[in-house]
Amino acid sequence: MRTSSLLTRPDLAALVERQCGVLTRAQLRAHDVGASAICQAADAERWSLVGDRVVLLQTGEPTESQARWIAVLHASDWTTGTAALAAWTALQADGMHGFESRLTHVVVRRGVHVPELPGLKVHESRRLVPADLHPSRTPPRTRTERSAVDAAVWSPTVRIACALVAAVVQQRLSTADRIRECLEDAGRVRFRQYLLSVLADIQGGAHSLAELDLGRICHRAGLVPPVRQRVRRDRQGRRRYLDCEWDLPDGRVVILEVDGAQHMEIEHWWADMPRQRGITSWQQMVLRCAAIELRVTPQAVIDDLRAMGVPRR
Repeated sequence: MRTSSLLTRPDLAALVERQCGVLTRAQLRAHDVGASAICQAADAERWSLVGDRVVLLQTGEPTESQARWIAVLHASDWTTGTAALAAWTALQADGMHGFESRLTHVVVRRGVHVPELPGLKVHESRRLVPADLHPSRTPPRTRTERSAVDAAVWSPTVRIACALVAAVVQQRLSTADRIRECLEDAGRVRFRQYLLSVLADIQGGAHSLAELDLGRICHRAGLVPPVRQRVRRDRQGRRRYLDCEWDLPDGRVVILEVDGAQHMEIEHWWADMPRQRGITSWQQMVLRCAAIELRVTPQAVIDDLRAMGVPRR
């Protein structure tokens, strides 16, 4: 049976269009396309068989959308049909860029056995419920907030996890409030406290907390504590409030600017560059660090401060 003949049948044509030309054998059987017709189309190189469940109604490489449908249909629970694009794949389908994965990630309920398929990464979840799935987007996928939390928790490092969550908010795919609510519902997951910090940072709350953290970090490292929020004027005479400063014995000043997650946005980044140039001189040395660095890798910041001459207490 040719694909063109399927398209003359309104019920099946609508399904073919919705699923980008990817159907399961069960869906075809439900529309009176039996195993023999499927095999004939595959032998005639009109269709492609993918695993034991999925039929691609064409030959050649699948498109990106078709690859996602293949993954979801292949992984679907045989009894409930529950499977959804997850984590990086779901975020990319929602329009996110910068954190692509070479694998197609899907999530299924714990205990569902999914046969291996090249390029497919299956994640099992004890807490996959209908409310976690987006009600209208196709292929089926987890809601953006769930996708962001899963991708962060499954990231190899805390830096990547925090950067990903910040990017989801900055690319306006979701809000810090909604992601935090989802993270809190997830319970004791990996990187939880760091992710909560970066979400608060995005809203402005953790930025000042990071400056307080720096005081404690300096105390533990035996360094002189910084002077916070000192007012200086740049070369244009504008008043600038600087996060942290140290006055060195030789008259120089070390300035550390603690960047919140909002500084990763391009408009903030561009604004920060001339601001930094305006307060930098032979006497004033400006360093910068991310707020999350003070929680994840504080020793690296301390080492740099020592190298710049910040004295011990």
